[in-house]
Amino acid sequence: MARQTDEQFLQEHYQWFQKSYHWHDKAVSLRAMANALYSKALPGLRRYEKARNVALKELQHRSIVPIKAVEPDVLPAIALYGVALENAFKGLMVSKDLTLIGARKLSPKLRSHKLVELARDAGISLSPSEERATHMFHPLDNVTLESTRSKFQELRAIFARIEKALPRRRMRLRFGALVRLDD
Repeated sequence: MARQTDEQFLQEHYQWFQKSYHWHDKAVSLRAMANALYSKALPGLRRYEKARNVALKELQHRSIVPIKAVEPDVLPAIALYGVALENAFKGLMVSKDLTLIGARKLSPKLRSHKLVELARDAGISLSPSEERATHMFHPLDNVTLESTRSKFQELRAIFARIEKALPRRRMRLRFGALVRLDD
């Protein structure tokens, strides 16, 4: 079977992508995964911060002091939260303008991955601290429990504002079906 091109896929499925709740559902799933990763990293972040503080005190008496804990990697959680926000922004944009997606057209606005631009295009204004929160930590940043907690609070606040701006949908339950084929 020949692989379907992006154009063919869009032509077949564009109406699905015009439903803002599909974007929102994906965003909610990604946000849940990001929160799970963040929660998993918290104990390690606390251990690291404690060990770093001990090393800082010892640094007053020595020129080099090891930090006796592994620095936790919170970047995957932040990256996933960014993808969640991207989907939420795009869902909000599509809810306001279905013409962003057509059978033969995908607006350049929906091809962007720049969260600040997507927020603006979705009609969500970001404060300077929220804009900073949408950026990843720099590899040389000192990632602390407080800086990580603050970033996640800002990201959660943005997500909450997007959810308030999205149109309400009527809950429709869709169930799958199993079919037994007797030989």
